[in-house]
Amino acid sequence: MLKKVVLSVDPSPESRAATAWCLDNLTPDTTIVAVCGINDVGEFVIGLPLFDQAGDAAGLHRALESRWVAPLREAGFDCRPRFMHHSQATAIRHAVADEHPDAVIVGKAAHSALREHVAPGVGVVLAHHMPCPVILVPASDAASA
Repeated sequence: MLKKVVLSVDPSPESRAATAWCLDNLTPDTTIVAVCGINDVGEFVIGLPLFDQAGDAAGLHRALESRWVAPLREAGFDCRPRFMHHSQATAIRHAVADEHPDAVIVGKAAHSALREHVAPGVGVVLAHHMPCPVILVPASDAASA
């Protein structure tokens, strides 16, 4: 049974699927550390509607907290947001080192083998470098979330 997990959150459909996976598969006594890595230039936020609507880092923080953290808390989870000034993969690594979770939950987009080799997604990078299990929520779940 998972008592503490680190959840990778960002404005992607895959992240929404990972969050939905937590709601569907974890029990409310699980602590969820929702980690969002934000670079000064916005690694994943440039050109995305959420960033455009948020306007600045504080607005992005509020938007992500309301979109990801609030539903988890409403479902009874102890959800702790962590916004870190790192790339998403680095932010997750730091959170795992600090929190010592039972697992990491991350959405996984479908990519070709070439794309994964040249520019692997966060889930692939984490799957190879974590001291705990990594649960990759597949793109098919992202489409239905």
